[in-house]
This record gives sequence, structure tokens and C-alpha cells, in this order.
Amino acid sequence: MSPFEIFVQGIGLLASLLIVLSFQVKNTKALLAWQIVANLCMTVHYLLLGTDSITAALVSLVSVARGVWFYLEKEKPRIWSIATIESTYVLICALTFSGATSLLSTAAQLGSTYIFWQKRSIVVTKLFALLFISPLWLCHNILVISWGGIACESLNILLLLIFFIRRHLAMHGKLKNAGLDG
Repeated sequence: MSPFEIFVQGIGLLASLLIVLSFQVKNTKALLAWQIVANLCMTVHYLLLGTDSITAALVSLVSVARGVWFYLEKEKPRIWSIATIESTYVLICALTFSGATSLLSTAAQLGSTYIFWQKRSIVVTKLFALLFISPLWLCHNILVISWGGIACESLNILLLLIFFIRRHLAMHGKLKNAGLDG
């Protein structure tokens, strides 16, 4: 592996670390700020990976704009805001289409924008991430050989599974008995 390839993978790993750290903050504005920086890193990472990840780079760049937009909004984004962002993802996919990688990254971003805008319960949001968003990004990252992306989505899936196992145990009163209550 060349020094340039190591550098490119390093940017992806940095972006993934920032994404994981973003989920540790409790404040929505702080979460958005961390994710804006992480998506900027991912944009650069995907651009440097090459042709099969151009769509991912551009939808990540739109995610930066989405993060800034949501950060600056005083109230929940309106439907036209979401429709504009979602339409932009579809347009990017159409203009940069390179096969499965384009479809995977676009579908993942369409889903994440929609579900996080919905303000559904945390369980529904996490279930959607577990069953839809993270697997799509994981498949994309495997196809384009993004170590950072693979690590991030693998960890995300693992943490989501732990969340649901702990929730199941807590609902059935087994959490304290298993020593997992805190």
C-alpha cells in the first residue's frame, strides 16, 4: 500500500472516529457540529478513493450543508427543506451514477435524512439505522474499500445490537441479574 493510500484511509478513519464521538454528546447542536466536521472528512476521503465513491463524496458534502442548515434553523426543518435535500441526493445519484455504490450511498442518505427529521422514538430511529442505514453504508464501504467506513458502520451495528439487547433485558427484568444495569 502506497503512502497516499494510507493517507486516504487515515482520513476515513479520522472521519469515523469523529462520527463515533459525535454520538457521545447529548446536545443536538454539538452533535450536528461534530457531524459536519466528520462529513467534511468523509467527503475528502471518498473523493480521494476515486470513481466508485464520487456519489458518496457528493452526498456527504450535501450532508455537510444539511448539518449546517439544521444547525442554523431555530425550529424543526420544514417539509420543503427535507424535500430539497432529498431531491439533491437523487439528482447527485443520477448525475454521478456508477452502479451499486451510487445506489447504496444515496439510499442510505435518503433514509437517514428522512428518519432523523421525523422525530420518531429513539427505538424506531435506532431500528431503522440498524436495519437500513448502517447496512447500506457498510456494503458501500466494503465495495469501495473504505477502512474507516467499514470500521464505523461495523461499530455502529454492534452498538445498536447492544442497545436492543440491553433494552430487551431491561424490559424483561433481567438487566440487574445479568450485571448489565449500569
